[in-house]
Amino acid sequence: MPELKAQGIDELLNAVYHGGEKFYFTERPVDLRRGDHLETLYLNFSYEPLYDADGVINGFITIGTDVTEQVNARLALARTEEMLRFSVDAAGAATWHMDIATRSFVFSEGMKSLYGFRAEEEAGYDDLLARVPAPYQQTLKEQVEQTIADGSPYLNEHPVKMPDDRERWVRAIGKRYPGEGKWGAHFSGLVIDITDEKLEDMRKSGFIGMASHELKTPLTSLSAIIQVAGLKLKDSEDAFLKGAMERANNQVKRMTAMINGFLNISRLESGKLIIDKENFDLEALMRDIADEISLTATNHEIELDLCGYLGIRADRDKVGSVISNLLSNAVKYSPPGTTIRVKCGIEGKYVQISVRDEGMGIDAIDIKRLFDRYYRVESSRTKHISGFGIGLYLCSEIIKQHGGKIWAESTLGQGSTFYFTLPLIG
Repeated sequence: MPELKAQGIDELLNAVYHGGEKFYFTERPVDLRRGDHLETLYLNFSYEPLYDADGVINGFITIGTDVTEQVNARLALARTEEMLRFSVDAAGAATWHMDIATRSFVFSEGMKSLYGFRAEEEAGYDDLLARVPAPYQQTLKEQVEQTIADGSPYLNEHPVKMPDDRERWVRAIGKRYPGEGKWGAHFSGLVIDITDEKLEDMRKSGFIGMASHELKTPLTSLSAIIQVAGLKLKDSEDAFLKGAMERANNQVKRMTAMINGFLNISRLESGKLIIDKENFDLEALMRDIADEISLTATNHEIELDLCGYLGIRADRDKVGSVISNLLSNAVKYSPPGTTIRVKCGIEGKYVQISVRDEGMGIDAIDIKRLFDRYYRVESSRTKHISGFGIGLYLCSEIIKQHGGKIWAESTLGQGSTFYFTLPLIG
């Protein structure tokens, strides 16, 4: 193999044969001719002299192993990791790594900076957490523990209180990874600065909140006038006027619900949507809401398959609004004469509630965005159904703030099932 001469192999052999030297190489690159081209191989090999009975070198022994495949795989992985680091840096993202067994927490200099620490300052997980305002701390910790426990995706947005009292908003995205090789199971992810995006959203929400608040006062007066007029027309023989007052009252209720939804979004995004937890029976709440919906949904049957007493600690009114919204949507998106089934079950330390309808169903593409703010399914089947895409978003945020999950399953033409979970007491 003449191509080896220019690569120093002859010199090595001379040093072994004439000088008695020994050589050991690991992953040494060697260019060998394969057909009409040179190919770089990586070899582990050794050269040692052989001696005769008189101690004179009469040969040498070489042992070699081709490790090209392993080396190329490692180099490819290193290039991929380098590209990933470049992409993370270019996106202005910071990274963290938590060992699940030991809870040791390692994070990048970028993450330290995002949370207001100088490069030379010592900081750990608890120090970062202390920079998160109290209303958001508990939710953050619960989401981290849930991801570690069951592997669910981690996504959290929260403000960071900087040392100079400025507020920065960040979005954290993470995942639990199983142990592999020398690495144990770990929880890792990225953090990015979303302050500008969040401030813009807050300005929009502030305007919506202000406008909704201003609309509420005249709407309250209008509602009172319509109710009084309805009472005065109660015994009237004019069927048209009586019906008109009833329809007007229903429209005012719809408008009030819509304005309350916008106000709740405004409060949620400004951190003023208070979760006031208390102990209560979830089954009793579900029955009350089903009875209330049944009064107006006279063309649908609501079937309950409940679990008996279910003690939970949560905000009763807000959990009630989630159940009410899911039931109202089931009525809205399913034809008259169909059945809506409400079911509960115990899943470990959580109660799981489902609301199933026999409606038009939802496309798989839309399912992924159902719980996004202001997202509505746009199709010929839904264009006649009113809504602003805020109900499911609020449901999602309320359930998240209780440490639960919410999702939907659906098949076009066969109906949809919406699920949510809440922690049980103890």
